[in-house]
Amino acid sequence: MRRRRFDEAAPLLAGLDVKSAVDPAALLFHRAACAHWLLESDTAIESLDRLLERADSIPVRYERLARLMRQDITGLEEESLAHVARRMRDVTRRLDLGRAGPATRRVQDGVVASLDRLIERIEEQNQQNQEGQGGGGGGGGSGGGAARPMDDSRIAGGRGAGEVQRRDLGDDDAWGALPPHAREAALQQIGREFPPHYRDVIERYFKRLAAGAEDR
Repeated sequence: MRRRRFDEAAPLLAGLDVKSAVDPAALLFHRAACAHWLLESDTAIESLDRLLERADSIPVRYERLARLMRQDITGLEEESLAHVARRMRDVTRRLDLGRAGPATRRVQDGVVASLDRLIERIEEQNQQNQEGQGGGGGGGGSGGGAARPMDDSRIAGGRGAGEVQRRDLGDDDAWGALPPHAREAALQQIGREFPPHYRDVIERYFKRLAAGAEDR
């Protein structure tokens, strides 16, 4: 845990019996912490609920952190930009630890796929907004207000009538990383639609992946 090896600790902790543990609260807390980092929401919530059942007898720090983790994980929507950013953070952690194997590639490929879907949905929403404004061009000025900004942690819902063709994300040997032109397009789209800190996170992520590829 102290070395941030959450993916290695999680299966070891999952195999331990809470009832026979010397410190059940510590076991549940660390099991929940690993699951929380790895975004395994069901496992995290189950461990946190079991821990909070003992709220009167566990250390105050466990109780307070458990409530914070539960609130955080239950409020995190899958495929939201915040969710994708957490997965980027996990890939960076794995690379920092020298874990560049198949498991890391799977996580990274999932991040790239989620970013691609996010960009497609942003583009679809922009196209629909433009079509809607064009269709109402002959009317009065009061009904054609600007589109409402997208929430900073949600992907626009729904797809258009036709499927948008998936971008070429490069071959597997490129770690699933977006090509430079697609990466810049992604940053521009996200920079227009979301708060600046998301662009910064994604830009740092791609730089870290590029550095990891050069080190191989």
